Amino acid sequence: MAYITKVFPYDDENGMVILPDKLVEELGLKDGDELICAPSSDGSLLLSKKEGTE
Repeated sequence: MAYITKVFPYDDENGMVILPDKLVEELGLKDGDELICAPSSDGSLLLSKKEGTE
């Protein structure tokens, strides 16, 4: 069974998940970066930065 531990707002108009500024800063992301999401075996969601995005 998967548990949701955090829910982030979703922008339907632009088709994007809105991450908190602190998390964006911790991950070193900038505007326009793309993330790849993959489910983990423990039910969590793994996020990684898509390489080659500017």
